[in-house]
Amino acid sequence: MTTDGHAAGTDRLMAVLWGRERPPRATTGPRLGRRPALTIDDVVVAGVDLADAEGLDSLSMSRLARRLRVGTMTLYTYVGSKAELVALMVDEVLAERALPGADEPRPAGWRTRLELYAERTRGMFGAHRWLHSGASVQPPLGPGLTDGKEYLLSALDGTGLTARRRNAVAGAVAFFVDAAAASESSSPDATASPSDDGGDGDGWWQDAFDPARYPATVDVWRHGGFDVPADNLAEFSFAFGFARLLDGIEATMMTRRPGTAEPAPVAG
Repeated sequence: MTTDGHAAGTDRLMAVLWGRERPPRATTGPRLGRRPALTIDDVVVAGVDLADAEGLDSLSMSRLARRLRVGTMTLYTYVGSKAELVALMVDEVLAERALPGADEPRPAGWRTRLELYAERTRGMFGAHRWLHSGASVQPPLGPGLTDGKEYLLSALDGTGLTARRRNAVAGAVAFFVDAAAASESSSPDATASPSDDGGDGDGWWQDAFDPARYPATVDVWRHGGFDVPADNLAEFSFAFGFARLLDGIEATMMTRRPGTAEPAPVAG
């Protein structure tokens, strides 16, 4: 059940998100009163900078106020709460991807266009590692998120997919890329081996690893399956998985039910 207070907060957030894109209003005559010391853009950008430098857990309205050299209560004249601030920060960094709009140059071919989405989204997560912080930073339905969805849908123009399939493909690409990029940014050392602490790791393998419990792992290791440098493993795994996703999308485009324009499901 949605309370009136929650609905009002959502309405305010949506107004701020979309209002930031509006051009300044034209004024006639001199402006009355003092010019504001800050703008909402100043507040949002400072919040992003603080989270980038120290993590989202370090972000508080009081710390941000000190960074901006204003009183804490002054910030509440720009954003209604920390949650609203974080939502605006997420939208800010989503927009940093600068995905081509409808009238802007873009790569030729649907596959290359989707690869551009992947490249810029992974770069965004790498530059703003706090984005992976789960439910607290769910993307709001602002321009940043909507521009991304628009780009994915438009990237599939001319593929022959039905509207329903275009939407499904766009969702699948966003889900795979966003989840993989968030995982990479949240676990930068996930591929580190026990020897990365400065030792040779022999003690760990001899004392803790049980080959009988992990026979498939041992088999892959013996046949060179792990012969990928640890710092390249995430890139290798992403590139392989994303290429197979695109291959599956291409197969869907080429497989159609007889007598219809709807692609048939591809087995396997």
